[in-house]
Amino acid sequence: MAKAERELIPLEDFEVAFDEVLAAMRSEFVGLPARLTRDRTERTRFNGEVHASMARIAAKLKDRADMLRGGEVENDD
Repeated sequence: MAKAERELIPLEDFEVAFDEVLAAMRSEFVGLPARLTRDRTERTRFNGEVHASMARIAAKLKDRADMLRGGEVENDD
């Protein structure tokens, strides 16, 4: 019964929606340094932090996706 009523959706639908959310988040984060300061040195530093954060998030998402594709599932119960 839709995997214990969690109401599964097609993987492709999920991937499209998830990609849209991630793109919006990335757009917001990339624009953050310019909204915080006009100082080029600080903006460069903030850009580095934003990009490092996004790289860590991307690595975590890739690890999790690989795990799920391999059939591994963490049970939060």
